[in-house]
Amino acid sequence: MNKRAAGVLGVILALGLIAPQLAAGSAEESPLKVSLSSVPKVRYTRTHIPLKVTFENTGDESLRILRQFEDPRTLPVFFEFEIKAVGGGMVQVPGAGKITPYRDSEKYVELKKGQTFEVRIDLARLIPPAARMPAGLYDISVIYHNQYGTGFKGRVASNSVRIKVT
Repeated sequence: MNKRAAGVLGVILALGLIAPQLAAGSAEESPLKVSLSSVPKVRYTRTHIPLKVTFENTGDESLRILRQFEDPRTLPVFFEFEIKAVGGGMVQVPGAGKITPYRDSEKYVELKKGQTFEVRIDLARLIPPAARMPAGLYDISVIYHNQYGTGFKGRVASNSVRIKVT
């Protein structure tokens, strides 16, 4: 067997071993659903892009989410926005980072089965001035991720919402 055939066979074997594990991991549903929506009757501009993020407990038991939504400096630690111009490119939004939460200052939102909690975020406050969005249509989605505290930990992707910036 030549080297190329051996390499291809190795990749096939590796995929055969890994694929069932990936499939098993992807079947697990998160008890937290994150939905993104526009705010009715709002005129979206480069400096004003309010969106509503709704957390919903779709699980059978209560869950807690760390309440870190007020400070725009910490929002990129928990929210990863994807903004794509319709028919165009991506708008860069800073993301990631770390915080040092102190146990005595941690605040949580507890969601019982079926309960929701809404947060309004002005996306314009997170976009650097040089990357501000010109007039046009945009598709926006968000991933909520948390690794801190004693509540929900993980990553949850939202739906996509289309807005018109004037």
